[in-house]
Amino acid sequence: MKKIALILVATIAFIACDKHEHIYFDGEQTGVSFTEKTVNAVLPPATSYTAIADVDITTTSSSARTYDVTVDTDGTDLPAANYTLGTLTIPANSNHGTLEVTMDDAGLTDLTYYTLKVDMIVPNGVSVTTTDGDTVTFSVIKKVICNDHVLDIVLDNWGSETTWEITDDLGAVVQSGGPYSDGAPGAIAPINFTLADGCYTFTIYDSFGDGLFDGTNTGSWDLNCSVLSRASGSGEFGSFVAQDFCVND
Repeated sequence: MKKIALILVATIAFIACDKHEHIYFDGEQTGVSFTEKTVNAVLPPATSYTAIADVDITTTSSSARTYDVTVDTDGTDLPAANYTLGTLTIPANSNHGTLEVTMDDAGLTDLTYYTLKVDMIVPNGVSVTTTDGDTVTFSVIKKVICNDHVLDIVLDNWGSETTWEITDDLGAVVQSGGPYSDGAPGAIAPINFTLADGCYTFTIYDSFGDGLFDGTNTGSWDLNCSVLSRASGSGEFGSFVAQDFCVND
């Protein structure tokens, strides 16, 4: 009786330890799973976008297979008007398939992440090969297109020490400013300019080597495009600080 009890305990322990592991198949059984838990989707403005979730399946078939999917409303805050579910399709003679979801950005808030949680409806006779492998979550954000920039600078007492420039990815200076007047700490008028699509470096310099801090007054800089922050900082930074950013990449 004691041996039987020990065997039962060992069996229960093995099952408990293994329940979050992959399920292994003998070549005849079919197991299926989304390959990723989360798929990121950045929606271009005013254009439909197709997000794709990949699927692996353990067996092949001479004909294409399709599985239905459904939205988990408890895990979804992307409005229903912004997406259309496709069908999960596995081509003939393949161990890989895809689920395509068409999305658009109409009415979505800038720089706000939305989620769309989708469950696979697994047919009888098919198992899920990984824990929660029948679920995928799309992380959705609206892409903000912006080229018109504003640079705000707050000076310390020694404005004549402060200059700045923006260079493109070839090193050419496309915008620059300074030096400014001494004895007038605080904000200067906003500086407005337009940058073409591409990648840039914003560099701010202090000729004395103490950045935007004179011992009493602390300066700062903020380069923004609409709701997008491109570069920012404040206080002591030595002789210069450089920050890279891209426009509509």
